[in-house]
Amino acid sequence: MKLKQALGVAALACITTTAHAQSAGTFIVTTGWFHLAPQSSSQPLRETNVNGTPVNITVPNTGAELGAGDTIGFTGGYFVTDHIATEFVIGVPPQFDLKGTGAFQQYGKLGSAKQWSPTLLFQYYFNQPQAKFRP
Repeated sequence: MKLKQALGVAALACITTTAHAQSAGTFIVTTGWFHLAPQSSSQPLRETNVNGTPVNITVPNTGAELGAGDTIGFTGGYFVTDHIATEFVIGVPPQFDLKGTGAFQQYGKLGSAKQWSPTLLFQYYFNQPQAKFRP
């Protein structure tokens, strides 16, 4: 019951907020959930040497795939003009799992990595700052 009440209050807060014009000199700060879903594929394993002897063999039916990652993200932006803005995006580094495919599937998780990629964006906004639709 308390979960339903909390969701109701959150929904009400979302629909009762007022719109603010995004115009020159305006700072914006947001936070949210980032879902990163890499579109990964790998070539079969290629052995270049065995015990120091060059072999250049491709092992068929081997590969790996990279899983998705979720994190919390933060953005801060500034409208330089009514139509041009800069935005800095950063988040807590998400972890991605590397899983074997094909003959490597029996090993399951081969490893993991964390990605940290802060981003500086330059954006152009169409229409006037007071417009209801402003892509």
